[in-house]
Amino acid sequence: MRAIRLVLVLIGVSTLALTLTGAAPSASGPPAAQLAVATFPAKSGGGVAFELAPSENAPAPARFVIYVPAGYGVDTSVAPGTKIGSLAALYYTKSIPFDFANVALRTGDPATLPGDPAAQACAPGPHAAFWTATFKVAKSSVTIRFYVDPTTGGETSLGAFKLVSCLASPYVPVGQGGAPGGLQYNFLVVSLSRAAGSVVTNPASGNFLWRTLVTPYGVGTGTPNDAGTFEARTHVLIPHVLTAHARYLRKTKTVLVTGKLSALGQPRAGVRVEIDATRKGFGVGANWGKVRTHVNGSYSLRRRVRPGPRARHLELDVYPISVGGPCVDPPVAPAGCVDENVSPPLDGTAKVTIPKRLRK
Repeated sequence: MRAIRLVLVLIGVSTLALTLTGAAPSASGPPAAQLAVATFPAKSGGGVAFELAPSENAPAPARFVIYVPAGYGVDTSVAPGTKIGSLAALYYTKSIPFDFANVALRTGDPATLPGDPAAQACAPGPHAAFWTATFKVAKSSVTIRFYVDPTTGGETSLGAFKLVSCLASPYVPVGQGGAPGGLQYNFLVVSLSRAAGSVVTNPASGNFLWRTLVTPYGVGTGTPNDAGTFEARTHVLIPHVLTAHARYLRKTKTVLVTGKLSALGQPRAGVRVEIDATRKGFGVGANWGKVRTHVNGSYSLRRRVRPGPRARHLELDVYPISVGGPCVDPPVAPAGCVDENVSPPLDGTAKVTIPKRLRK
């Protein structure tokens, strides 16, 4: 999912690490969907961003429920019409191979939902809150909603809150409730962070299991396949920190990049870390390579960079790659659990100046 990082840089969320490489390859291909969650620091307003990435090889999702673990708080009392974050979508249609939307996510009025047929078809009953975002696909408007509630009964074992969303079927015409142009998603990223304070309150520390239950459509139909509902999980570690430092060694004409990866106060060893370099003001940069963290969580990379006629200012982006794998505990969905991973931390960043070439 390298495209995710590139798109996030383009929309100015360059510190958001949501890169997953998927479970180990198998005869059945990649997992049907993956979940990742990033935690924002309090100094930037706090909150989280979560990403749902369905596989193109699996039936399109009809409905997904994201469970927010105990320890997090979700404010359901924000006034309707308030901007609480953003929704980013990488999508494709039958005529558009690749496009991207990044729009505001706002609160709706939950009092309107009992008489709303679309809301009742997706998540029956009243709701504590709902969030909504609308974007254009060609000339058609597409709205994605999230119905927000505290969990009750047996669902409390899955999380403290749940977010429910439904997507239109790409397999049937718009007149039958389908998505315009056969719209499908490579990923959806919901960022719940703002300077005024997020609607999501993060816990201080711990290992928190987020999970999503995804119900796919029956292929070629507009009918959800309830028996095909599956689960995907991600562990969010707080604190989870990746540092980065860089300096230029004139004698060897190399840039030395160093740092450490730690979680819950302990080093993370054997994690693959990648480094991108961007010339200041030039947008998305080049990949400089990958290394693995040592036993003490440290990493280092040397890159030969010759001086030029002018000094160059580089910005380095360092990020770990989270690899999914088999689920540890028994699944709670009828079609099983397809992926369990550890969400990466926010990226490490550093700056370095390549001096101009010395005159002889």
